[in-house]
Amino acid sequence: MNTDSTQRIDLSRRLFIELGTDLLIETANKKRSLSSKLIGMKVGNYLIVSISSTKPDTTALAQNEQVMVKYVNQDDIFSFKSRILTIL
Repeated sequence: MNTDSTQRIDLSRRLFIELGTDLLIETANKKRSLSSKLIGMKVGNYLIVSISSTKPDTTALAQNEQVMVKYVNQDDIFSFKSRILTIL
């Protein structure tokens, strides 16, 4: 196997989060927060989340909008800023 073409993951940028983790997404104006679950990711690029509701109100989210994402891992609370790439 050619290791030169293997892409290395920068662990300093990696989120230590498991699939299925509950997330709280807050909009930039903090008027709205949405409960969601992590259902997929490409490390260092994007997360795929599912809004946790039978009738999710995604009108609070807009493409390219900045959001704050919060989650709990082993009794520690983590948060980071991100932006919405697309809404399906």
